[in-house]
Amino acid sequence: DGDLQELLERLASHARGFDGFTGKEAQRLRSAFQRFKVPDSADLHKDDLEAVLRYLGHVMTEQEGLLPLVQEVTSYDYLDFDEFLDFMERYIAYERERFRRVFDKYDSDRSGEISLQELRHLTSALGFAPHWAMVVEALTIVNADIHGQLTFDQLVAFLGVYRHSEGFTRPEVAEFRRQFDHFAGHGQGGEAVLHADDLS
Repeated sequence: DGDLQELLERLASHARGFDGFTGKEAQRLRSAFQRFKVPDSADLHKDDLEAVLRYLGHVMTEQEGLLPLVQEVTSYDYLDFDEFLDFMERYIAYERERFRRVFDKYDSDRSGEISLQELRHLTSALGFAPHWAMVVEALTIVNADIHGQLTFDQLVAFLGVYRHSEGFTRPEVAEFRRQFDHFAGHGQGGEAVLHADDLS
């Protein structure tokens, strides 16, 4: 999966220090911005940032953590796209720091690694409980020992893989695609669509 490989490369790059968004990342952010911006406006309201971040697959989305980042970018309640990009750059650093704090909390023996048992507690604290098959797949993708320990960078990559797959394994995604293709018709623009009547 090319997108997944690109994600892993981006996470590794961010681990060495954030150096801006790639063109593809900026396009993905623009798409999310367009989806959540105020209708008939070029701006996004700051109260919608939590929803945008969840849509993008982020888990550290509490308003009290986001508002100081917004205030560093603008004193207004609305952000244009350039301000949104500035906010996202700050958010990436904020999220990584929050991940570090959570990692350190669950690295009970201070070894610089967490066990799979500690990973279960950590993911639960972040608000999700991945199925074991997803855990094994994600650990394999990030080159972690599925019976051993995860470093901080492997944890960040694991969470990125989890976000990318939305918690589903590759076989599950393939089955969803097969079922969708089986039942989908074509919309006005020729794209594959699944009509609401077909869902019952």
